[in-house]
Amino acid sequence: MTYVDLIKADLKCVRLFVNGAGTADLNIAAFHCQQAVEKTCDYIVQGLGLSGLRTHKIEEWVGFLREHKMIVPAVIGERAEDISSWESQSRYNINFVVAKRDIKVIAKATRKWLVEYDG
Repeated sequence: MTYVDLIKADLKCVRLFVNGAGTADLNIAAFHCQQAVEKTCDYIVQGLGLSGLRTHKIEEWVGFLREHKMIVPAVIGERAEDISSWESQSRYNINFVVAKRDIKVIAKATRKWLVEYDG
């Protein structure tokens, strides 16, 4: 198994749950979408030969990547704080709701980013 396999597994979970029956399914999709973004950031950082960050905050990953002259998809950079909230809020806040379209947009950008980086 590779790190890319883990990212693809998270994105597969997004596809499975994003069209689910309710908020719980959307929150599971949101969590896995955040994880895919975070792991993609870490994968790129590792590819640069650098140590990864110890955070779930996408805005910190985005800043780190930009400091090292790496391209981050605009939508991920713009929505980094929102995406970060998906990591814990989607699991522990029963009133948390993420819009299906938001999850789909971020998942699509992450898939494209991974392909562009990894080939």
